[in-house]
Amino acid sequence: MARPVPGSGRMPAAPSSLGGVPGRIPGTPASSGGLVTGRSGRLRDSRGRFMTGGNGIEWIGLAALANNINRRGNALNRSRQRAMEKLADEMEAWMKENATWEDRTGEARYQLQTTVSHNESAGESVIYAGHGPDIDYGVYLETMQAGRFAIILPAIEHFAPRVMGEVREVDEGLI
Repeated sequence: MARPVPGSGRMPAAPSSLGGVPGRIPGTPASSGGLVTGRSGRLRDSRGRFMTGGNGIEWIGLAALANNINRRGNALNRSRQRAMEKLADEMEAWMKENATWEDRTGEARYQLQTTVSHNESAGESVIYAGHGPDIDYGVYLETMQAGRFAIILPAIEHFAPRVMGEVREVDEGLI
């Protein structure tokens, strides 16, 4: 016959089917985040069905965890967007400074531009680089004489490693 647990006025918990571990730690409420049995001594599986026998761990605060993950994800997206905007500005200045053609009016150099497009739901940002809408001969500058006067592809090749490095730094700084 079982004897009461000293000082508790209760009988000891019955051994479970998992190697004789007690149903819960004596003196620990079932909702404390410790081992859980509740009144019935039964656990629920991932679908909410009761399981027979055994012990488990109650994980309290899943809603708070999800909120923290969302906040962290939003902060990560904002940081990536700022980094991409900064790099786009630097890329535009670099293209204007390093374009190899000889200016006649200066309009082609002046209208080199970058734009950043952000897709919040996918967590993506894209830098677009090109000649302005009034420069209908931009395609010729980029392709004539086997790309001798090209500036867009060289800018992408120059900045691609920096973009990846900036994104990696943002990710590592927030995670």
